[in-house]
Amino acid sequence: MDSGNLEATKEFIECNPGALTVSLSTDEDTALHIAVLAGHVRIVEELVKWIQREDLANVNKNNATALNFAATGGVVKIAEYLVKKNSDLVKIPNKHDYIPVVVPSLYGHRDIVRYLYSVTPPEELSPERSKNGAMLFTACIIDDPYDIALDLLQCHRELAYAYDNDGDTGIDVLAHKPSAFPSGTHLALWQKWIYSCIYIPSLLASSNVSHEDIVERPLREGPAEQLNMNLRDTTHVQSSP
Repeated sequence: MDSGNLEATKEFIECNPGALTVSLSTDEDTALHIAVLAGHVRIVEELVKWIQREDLANVNKNNATALNFAATGGVVKIAEYLVKKNSDLVKIPNKHDYIPVVVPSLYGHRDIVRYLYSVTPPEELSPERSKNGAMLFTACIIDDPYDIALDLLQCHRELAYAYDNDGDTGIDVLAHKPSAFPSGTHLALWQKWIYSCIYIPSLLASSNVSHEDIVERPLREGPAEQLNMNLRDTTHVQSSP
């Protein structure tokens, strides 16, 4: 499976059907995990045919499903095979509590973000349920898929000021990205809509906080696997005096 030999894989499966769900590595990866991680689309397609629907949800010791691996690798076709057989996979979080659609957004894999977003129930991204919606929202602003950010905001207006796992809000990220402002660039229609949709609660009107008390909150680095942190770091450089 690791070598990508489809015929050898078929022969192995036919002779050892029980091996499909056992751990084959120190990380407790199954055959499906290994094939997905290697990016072998045709082998994944074959394995999915043999594996039971519920077994597609098996996780390794890092609580990662095969779909989580597909999201990390950014291969849309593999994700489609998995989700087609078990749509509940899009709801299973990894060890950082990120559901699959959030994972590729942190790696800059836009195509698979769009696919997974299209098959993820909107309620899974509600800020009342978890920080997944906030993480996806800020990642989309950083990486520029503003259409997804807009759709998220239309479904969940609270995401405009909801904190993600790095302590950032969508407003924070926009503030550190001059190119996202109308004065700094020509915006597409959906980008303009984001501004019209964002509701900012009046902090000063509802408390005794003065303008002098408001201090810009620094961006904080999150989990090590969040590879788009390079983009977040760039915003610091751009905003430094």
